[in-house]
Amino acid sequence: MSQTLPPAIGRPATRALAAVGIVQLDDLGTISEQELAELHGVGPKAIAVLKQSLDRSGLCLKAPQGVKPKKSDLVDGFVIKYHANGVTRWSKGKMVDGQPDGYWEWYRIDGTLKRSGHFVLGEVVGTWTTYDARGKVYKVTQK
Repeated sequence: MSQTLPPAIGRPATRALAAVGIVQLDDLGTISEQELAELHGVGPKAIAVLKQSLDRSGLCLKAPQGVKPKKSDLVDGFVIKYHANGVTRWSKGKMVDGQPDGYWEWYRIDGTLKRSGHFVLGEVVGTWTTYDARGKVYKVTQK
């Protein structure tokens, strides 16, 4: 069962994580500690709180070895980021002043839709939907 991010990390860290598609505790398995530290708004305190929450839940961050930056393109105003294979889409949405804005989608490595939701200048808002591996709605949350 997915758990929300701990509020103790603060709003800047929550916004920074949401901007890269991390809105639930179990999403943190897709990012290393080094990548967390590179996010503007995620400081040492937030990282410590996240690691404690992961430990309590039996989860962990991605191992740092072999981390490649995500390839991205700008197509018709949409920022499209790709998984490490450089082919499969990881996320798609628009950016305004360096912040995610409007409707965004995240995809699994096999190309199926994983999560979708809305931002207003980096703030998570409205309905967020998580999909199972077959593309069926698994969970809907209101932000």
